[in-house]
Amino acid sequence: FPSFLPAVLPIFYYVGLHYWTTWFGEDEAIVRWLSGLFGFLLIPATFRFARCYLPSWPAVLVAAIVAGSPLLIFFSREARMYMPAALLATLALWMFERAMRRGRRIDWVWLGLAVLVGIYVDYTAALALVAMNLVLPWRLATQRRGVIVFVLLEVVGILLVLPWILMSSGLQD
Repeated sequence: FPSFLPAVLPIFYYVGLHYWTTWFGEDEAIVRWLSGLFGFLLIPATFRFARCYLPSWPAVLVAAIVAGSPLLIFFSREARMYMPAALLATLALWMFERAMRRGRRIDWVWLGLAVLVGIYVDYTAALALVAMNLVLPWRLATQRRGVIVFVLLEVVGILLVLPWILMSSGLQD
């Protein structure tokens, strides 16, 4: 692996940070702007996800809570992978809802991509998968085909993440 990649953490955030600093410079404020960008994008992503369950005005309230959350503001100012992971997990939850409700192939592709990239950014993005799996028993009665597709997608995802887990020297230790 290139020298800028740590041995134990997933690689996508560090690869993105490498290119971000290559293009925009290595000043501390510029490095932190990457997380700020992801934090900013989390607000409309949260709104879109909330709209799956709520009318417009409560979804706006949920997005406003995310925008004003002291913890999320703090992590938006850190040069760490937490905000990209939060954004990708939120996008994955939104895509899960879209895929289960609509059943379109493109929604399943976007769901798989959001989960896979999220896990390669930070392992905490896999918590979105836990939430998705928790609702599967309730979806089984009405959306059996969607549940089967989702489980197959998870198996493919595990196979795609497995090489990183097997090659990561930090995880092997």
